[in-house]
Amino acid sequence: MALVLNYIVGKSLRRMLKRSASRPDHRRSRTALSITASFFGYLTLTVALVLCLRVLGVNYQAILAGAGVAGIALGFGAQTLVRICCPGSFSCLKTSSASGTTS
Repeated sequence: MALVLNYIVGKSLRRMLKRSASRPDHRRSRTALSITASFFGYLTLTVALVLCLRVLGVNYQAILAGAGVAGIALGFGAQTLVRICCPGSFSCLKTSSASGTTS
């Protein structure tokens, strides 16, 4: 059932992607649709995995709690990484654009 739902959502998102290619902001819509498709794919996979574990009698609540804690830790780690990398990339862009100018 989860695979069928994933297939239907993926097919409809690909159809929307083909329609959005004619728009002037097609890159933005392609990115948004790609992110949405990935989100639904992972969501379907997660729900299917939890249902399989439930049928097998495994305590899935402890696994979900651990995954939640790991997600929060990953989020805090990514926040620090973004805080470090963004100013560095902007300074690289500024340096590369400034080197082409003459004063």
